[in-house]
Amino acid sequence: MIVISACDKYTVDNLYSFVNSLNNSGYTGKKIMIVYECNNSTKEYLNNNGWIIYQKDLDNIQVVTKRFKDISDVLLDYDANEQVLSVDCRDVYFHKNPELYKSSKLHIGIDGDYPLLDNEWATKEMMKMYPTKYDTIKNKHHLCAGVVLGKNENIINLFEDVFNYTFESELKVKKSTVDQMAFNILAYNKYNYNVIDSNYVINLSCTAWDTKKEYYIYHQYDRVDNFWSKVNSNIQKSIL
Repeated sequence: MIVISACDKYTVDNLYSFVNSLNNSGYTGKKIMIVYECNNSTKEYLNNNGWIIYQKDLDNIQVVTKRFKDISDVLLDYDANEQVLSVDCRDVYFHKNPELYKSSKLHIGIDGDYPLLDNEWATKEMMKMYPTKYDTIKNKHHLCAGVVLGKNENIINLFEDVFNYTFESELKVKKSTVDQMAFNILAYNKYNYNVIDSNYVINLSCTAWDTKKEYYIYHQYDRVDNFWSKVNSNIQKSIL
């Protein structure tokens, strides 16, 4: 497996829970970090924890968009059939070893356990970015691009398509959520994605969390009050 992420202007403190929880999970696969603006102490920290670093430039493109191109480009150097886990890094906590989950062609977590039409924020953003596509996916769950698992060749193709499609948006501003909207449209309309009910990842910003259910990956944990007290105490002690 390959775990791959991207960061811009993050410090060791920003990455500590992410890096340390992956170490503590027992993960033994490859770890790749694409960095943009990044200080030497952070790079050293990543290197010391077994991360392969790729230095890239933003080229005046927002990081949440540019990462799709750079991740897909870097992954071309690796086996097309290998399992890849693309993750955000500042707000991801590994509760279990991601290698132990079953192989998947493509696995994307939902961003809210209800359809897009009931997601006020995502609906507003989609109508600004791609209004003509809204009706094609309004009855489907909104997907989160922050944690994506799949076969390498599928990740490469999807991420390259997302990057290119962001430039077809009707909202031409430098900072926006266009990447997430493009990601949803393509996942459903081009890649025919079907939502998988599993315990691999929970995106906590909008998804109801049954704390009795354990997940491999908790994303957006910083948006939950008293998060650490709600997860396994042994894991909590090893990370803080």
